[in-house]
Amino acid sequence: MGCHSKCKSYAEYRDLKEELYKKRQVSIDIQSYVHDELSKNIYKSRRKKHGF
Repeated sequence: MGCHSKCKSYAEYRDLKEELYKKRQVSIDIQSYVHDELSKNIYKSRRKKHGF
């Protein structure tokens, strides 16, 4: 295995890791959005009942 093939495999590995990171970040953003929206709906209804 020469230097060129090692560099090439490292570049592919880095690209794969970056792609996985981006997918995870999108998933986290979606989960956070859903959590925030659910929290708003739950606490908004409680506030109306208690007059806050």
